[in-house]
Amino acid sequence: PQNLPLPVVVDGRTLVPLRVIEQISGATISWHEGQQRATIAQRGRTIAMTIGQTVAWVDDQAHSLGSPPRLVGGRTMVPFRFIFEQLGYNVQWVESDFVILVSID
Repeated sequence: PQNLPLPVVVDGRTLVPLRVIEQISGATISWHEGQQRATIAQRGRTIAMTIGQTVAWVDDQAHSLGSPPRLVGGRTMVPFRFIFEQLGYNVQWVESDFVILVSID
């Protein structure tokens, strides 16, 4: 969508707008403004992550993030690969085309 910011690469990690996760996967997204925390739910899994924190919670288990979620232009940007892999998708970077492929078994 034209009104969303472009993905950004931080410390070798691709961050995308939270809304992109919803649009690609159909996951249910909740934003908790007071805590600056996003919850992503799909396929029986729940991921919770907070702006600026390097730990995400997947089904109540802590996981380290290489790059924390952040706000860019008022939009929540989250680590693409981490979220999709935790939701059970296969993620592949095709460097020659600068494309991220997402598939599910």
